[in-house]
Amino acid sequence: MSSRARIWRPIDRSVTLFAIIARRDYLRDMPNLRNTLDPYIRAGGPYADLIRELVESGRFDSPEEVVLQGLALLKEQELLRKASEADLRAAIQVGIDQANRGETVPAEEVFARLRAKYQTPADK
Repeated sequence: MSSRARIWRPIDRSVTLFAIIARRDYLRDMPNLRNTLDPYIRAGGPYADLIRELVESGRFDSPEEVVLQGLALLKEQELLRKASEADLRAAIQVGIDQANRGETVPAEEVFARLRAKYQTPADK
């Protein structure tokens, strides 16, 4: 191995793209968010203590940064949910297509296989 430091490379390009977009959105939304959050935190909203604690710990520089990080995570979670939903719909469609072609297994056979697979030694 050469003496040069190893350069970090992301595992997935979409993760890098997501981070770039999240940072861009953060910088764009920061001034507007500050005006919205200040009264919320002073009034002691339901998450005010957590936000204050995260900023005071030094993990985040400002309440806005905490909220924007939370929104970025929510956005990522929503993208994953939509992708999972799309995968599920595709798998269901495969099953529908197989059934339409007559490629089915009788329920009795399926349940017999499941019983055999999950039968405990005491049941034998």
